[in-house]
Amino acid sequence: LVARAAGGAMSFKPQYRKCTGNRFHAEYGLRVPDRCFDFNLLFLKGPKTGSSTLGGIARRIGVHYELNCVECSLKAGLHALEPRVLANHLSNQAIRTFEQSSLPVFEFGFVRDPIERCLSHFYHLRVSKRGIKDTPANLIHFTKVKCQDYIYHYYDMPARTPLRPSPFLGVTERFDESIIVLAHVLQVGFGDLLHFKSKVASATLNQTATLNRHSVVRHKPLNEQPKVIKEYFASETFQKTMNSNEYEMYRRGNAELTTSVSLIGKERVSKLISAFHCHQERAHTMCYSSRKSKDMGTCLYADNGCGSACFGRYSDQDPELLYKPVSALTEDDLRSCPEPGR
Repeated sequence: LVARAAGGAMSFKPQYRKCTGNRFHAEYGLRVPDRCFDFNLLFLKGPKTGSSTLGGIARRIGVHYELNCVECSLKAGLHALEPRVLANHLSNQAIRTFEQSSLPVFEFGFVRDPIERCLSHFYHLRVSKRGIKDTPANLIHFTKVKCQDYIYHYYDMPARTPLRPSPFLGVTERFDESIIVLAHVLQVGFGDLLHFKSKVASATLNQTATLNRHSVVRHKPLNEQPKVIKEYFASETFQKTMNSNEYEMYRRGNAELTTSVSLIGKERVSKLISAFHCHQERAHTMCYSSRKSKDMGTCLYADNGCGSACFGRYSDQDPELLYKPVSALTEDDLRSCPEPGR
């Protein structure tokens, strides 16, 4: 049963069970929460939507709320004991298999401007990973392979029905608003959202800086592209013939996010983001100072969820505040952001 009611993501009501403590609580020296999730969490890891960073957040939530398979590959995650988390790149069939779980499944994914997502995908998959030259001809050819309603099909949107509703959609360009709304939906706290950007974390932690022996090439955004590429992406061929469904999905994701922000209160969301940024900065200061330690350099899966032990210890300094659901935070809570270690 896909747990997303017709009323939208904000109507989702998490189910809970008693926590027993898992090996991560023991290994990291973390407190065991009072209640843990009794539903499955499925992150649709759409390429070049910020998905590695978000996959880390999903896995860290799984660590805290005792979901199985926080370190799993796709194959293991599809067959793990419930409740579980899955945050891997996956096929439509894998999505459908996971949705057949006994416990409810909460699905979420992110959408991104189709042009910028396509450009990012090209520089990652072709230029950096395969060493293909950055030329207009190569880029235009790539769009015909990987940029035709790509995320729309990746999330299995054509097969969605009222009984198999669309996932919660965050928006990459509105990342902070999106994770604050997600935290409201899942009833989690700031401590569960702390993260390093995955690609930045990989470099900082001295993990691989190359892909298949090719140097990682920076994604050149649309405003840095030559005239021929700008005209191509502005064309009716790209925007309507090739990507009409994805543009509609992107529009809907933004509209739903705007509605959710309005329900919470735009001013309150702004305050929540400011308070979260404060804790994120403090946690980074504390965790970067220990980046050579074993628990800092270990990620939960590939470059997802790096520094989880350190973020957990930062949060355990004031668990009543940092694990309080964001919906329950008071004005005083939002003004409270102590120095690390205090």
